Amino acid sequence: MNRTLDVFQPRGYDSSVVKIKYPKGEEDMRKVLSVFIAVCLVLSLFTGIFVSLPSAKAANLGVWTQISLKMLVYPELQAQVHCLAVDPITPSILYADTGEGVFRSTNSGVTWKQASAGLPTFGVLCLAINPKTPTALYAGTLMDGVFRSTNSGSTWTAVNTGFTATSAPCIAINPGKTSTVYIGTNGYGIFRSTNGGNSWLPANTGLPNDYPQEIRSITADPLIAATLYVSNSIGRLFRSVDSGDHWVAIGNNSPGVNAFAINPVTPTTLYAGTTNGVFLSIDGGATWNATSAGFPDRTSILSLAIDPRTPTTLYASTSGHSVFCSTDSGKTWSSINTYLKGCPETFDDITSLVLSSTKSGTILYGVTQASSGLYRYVPVPTMSKKTTIAVLHIGVSKFTVDGVTKTLDSPPVIKNGRTLVPIRAIIEALAGTVGWNATTKKATVTLGKKTIALWIGKSVATVNGVSTPIDSIDTKVVPEIINGRTMLPLRFVSENLGATVVWAAATQTITITYTP
Repeated sequence: MNRTLDVFQPRGYDSSVVKIKYPKGEEDMRKVLSVFIAVCLVLSLFTGIFVSLPSAKAANLGVWTQISLKMLVYPELQAQVHCLAVDPITPSILYADTGEGVFRSTNSGVTWKQASAGLPTFGVLCLAINPKTPTALYAGTLMDGVFRSTNSGSTWTAVNTGFTATSAPCIAINPGKTSTVYIGTNGYGIFRSTNGGNSWLPANTGLPNDYPQEIRSITADPLIAATLYVSNSIGRLFRSVDSGDHWVAIGNNSPGVNAFAINPVTPTTLYAGTTNGVFLSIDGGATWNATSAGFPDRTSILSLAIDPRTPTTLYASTSGHSVFCSTDSGKTWSSINTYLKGCPETFDDITSLVLSSTKSGTILYGVTQASSGLYRYVPVPTMSKKTTIAVLHIGVSKFTVDGVTKTLDSPPVIKNGRTLVPIRAIIEALAGTVGWNATTKKATVTLGKKTIALWIGKSVATVNGVSTPIDSIDTKVVPEIINGRTMLPLRFVSENLGATVVWAAATQTITITYTP
């Protein structure tokens, strides 16, 4: 049964024990299989031959290791880590807050030094690093507002001019204009600074103000700097497309949204971690569906993280069930609780996950906020076909291919309810070709084993030589020359070449996904 974001309620867990009795025929088969496995093991021992047996598909390979961060007062004990931040330019630099202040590591957690001068000893709730100038950091605290460091944490200064709240549980920095910073509060909504924290103003138009609510997360669109998403403590989600000037509710009023994540390549793909699993939106939050296959029933999600190198890979930390991984964009999930010798047999709940992309691969960090401290997980990459993702916006000439910005000859336009684009740059980015015959006004598009021929002003094209209507509903949808550029119907061309197209009306974003 499909679930949507408005149909679940948090419930307790029921437990039962089931004893399975096998039919006689099945019991005989199990005996035969047991004998076969035993023979395989004997052969491997005495002949050096290893026999491959069928096995369940794992999410990915890899193990967790505990990172040593000891307490100052009791150096024999692991420190309780409250939050973690990784330098986006130099991933070996980590910042972690403990009950004894903020600590900094320059060697991926092998050694740590205190970096807390000017901060309160207790109560740092979150840390954020400027993605363009990583020597600049912000810290949100429980009782003392916001602090800023401009020297990699060596010293901190309170920056609370105009900030009328005291608690600051989350921070987001605009990835395009890093002087714009957002602070989520407990009971006072959102504050925004446009000058790097020197001063703050409320940015709450459209957010509920009927009673105090904690802002659980603020997430900035990695490609469209003006678009942000907010979740609050009563489970509601909001979106702003004007840098926080106005907010609009998305989804329905549902309790329990604990975590939020955006696909960095396809930012209209959103994930919400709730008290009842993970929910997915592929249209910028307009609609949501459950995507929790593999989780135990009624699993509460505490944190979500998306692999920046392979955005189809996600990680989710849970309450009571440790960490899960999906390698298919959230369709299915598998537990990845594998430990090296010497690690605890069970995790405390990992309350937050932080991903770091290095030259050698991706590293996942898990924060427990408990006596077992901090963990590192290094996944082993799996071999798969290369998927290319292109993201376009109506009226904008810039577009991205796998996160890399490129330029169209002319911006996409909407005409007769369909999107027209200058297709050459897009097809060439997918490793295809585009030909043009000026005499017959014919465009030929080839990608893989598919070839499409279209003619200016004609509503019928050919796909591998087969005559095909461009739009079965509206014959007015035809290729056109606009401002001297040949504009082709995007969806018809893309889908007939084997790509998928997703349209997000709220942000006027088109996402094209192609796997050879």
